[in-house]
Amino acid sequence: MYRTGQRNISYLPLKFSRRPILSMLRCLVVSFGILISFMATAQQYKLRGTVLDGSTNETLIGASVVMKGTTVGSTAPSGDFYESLGTLKGVDMTAASMGFKVLNTRGFNSTSPVRSLQLIDGVDNQSPGLNFSLGNFLGASDLDVMKVDVIAGASTAYFGPGAFNGVINMTTKSPWAFRGLSASLKVGERNLSEAAVRYAHVFKNADGKERWAYKINLFGMRADDWRAENLDATSNSPTGITNPGRYDAVNIYGDEEVTTNNDYSRSTSDRATYPGLGRFLRNG
Repeated sequence: MYRTGQRNISYLPLKFSRRPILSMLRCLVVSFGILISFMATAQQYKLRGTVLDGSTNETLIGASVVMKGTTVGSTAPSGDFYESLGTLKGVDMTAASMGFKVLNTRGFNSTSPVRSLQLIDGVDNQSPGLNFSLGNFLGASDLDVMKVDVIAGASTAYFGPGAFNGVINMTTKSPWAFRGLSASLKVGERNLSEAAVRYAHVFKNADGKERWAYKINLFGMRADDWRAENLDATSNSPTGITNPGRYDAVNIYGDEEVTTNNDYSRSTSDRATYPGLGRFLRNG
């Protein structure tokens, strides 16, 4: 209730009598001010015991998960943490190259692990074009990995049909818990050189409370994966290394015997017309 100077008017609901236009405008202004005050008032709501009912089977929740965990820094001696996962029980590793290693825990292994799932902080790490993960080639560096869980067996069904051959779940270091600067440098055979830098920092507000954090990771590796320097004759080479017309070498490709008219030592006329030529092969 409020007073306009002539009589009392109730505003819930508003009731107006016939009055001059000035009195009506004054009433509308007062009502508008009450509305603004109501919207600016903050109210707090607390949820009590909210239960989300889904389609998850309670039997599956209580089932055991076969997990083989490893913490970076406590693994077996190896080039990197990903390679040391091959030392776990029941884990088979295929090394396609120095930077591409394939892990398998079930069935036949191959260099195209389309049925293996690799997660980094819950994000699928597979290459969109190849439809499988390239080992740790596009993964996390040793400095930023906190732990790795390898899930094998029937428990991989929790992660969908694409995890038949196993699940590799990586957890990286949080910038809130692991702060500061860290760096590593590795050198080895085949001109191996690997360097990694990690920096994490936490920002505080004017009250000294931590508000947000960030981390930066830089990683690079180069090496001579394999050297094709074997120039010996293969077991299928038709000639030896002393043949003037060349031979089939191990690491020279395209020098195989691909024609039947390359032997000028089979007849007397060929030996007379092409003396000393004998049998020849392509240069490769």
